[in-house]
Amino acid sequence: MNNQAAWATLEDIHVGLGYNSRFMLKELSDRYLSVAMPLGKEKGVIGLNLSQFGYSQFNITKAGIGFARTFGPDFSVGLQFDAIHAGTDDEMYGSTTAFTFEGGFQYRLNNKISLGTAIFNPVQVELNENTGEQLPASISLGMTYSPDEVLLLSADVVKEQYKPASLRAGFRYNIGETFCLRAGFSTGPFIVSGGAGLKFNNLLIDLSTSYHQVLGISPAVT
Repeated sequence: MNNQAAWATLEDIHVGLGYNSRFMLKELSDRYLSVAMPLGKEKGVIGLNLSQFGYSQFNITKAGIGFARTFGPDFSVGLQFDAIHAGTDDEMYGSTTAFTFEGGFQYRLNNKISLGTAIFNPVQVELNENTGEQLPASISLGMTYSPDEVLLLSADVVKEQYKPASLRAGFRYNIGETFCLRAGFSTGPFIVSGGAGLKFNNLLIDLSTSYHQVLGISPAVT
């Protein structure tokens, strides 16, 4: 969902579903669907991302179709074209649809360290012509470090237009082949999170929750 370049190394069809209940409020919930389908050896991968935020009186729906492929054994690139629809009952804002694009790359520096970046809406598309509101642009730069097969450390810095930069960091710890633990934090605002993952053959189940010191918890499942 966050960096289309991650599709490039997939060898089989992948389907993902997710639900995030922000601060335990159904009006602020997120719903996700992601599908990736390889086109053949060294032909790339085509992907589809769908997400929706909000409820009947205010919601934002995003649909994106993209393509990713590898360039050599260590470098991959992805690009996605998006349609974003904002719907509201407010007469002033009404409903509007905007079109933009996003993309990113991933580079494996060696067997332990990987680098990546993702950019969203670099052209700063206008979301509502009546109000002049623009769709915010964002960029993130990150890396992962895996000293062995058990531990993975990750961190990135994300800068969204109109907001200060935020640092996000976390780890994944594998316990056997079927279970893992995760934890992390982000700044701006400060949020801590944790979760666990289960693997049953081709089925992966991830449970997580984040905690905001004022607004409370946000449980999620994928």
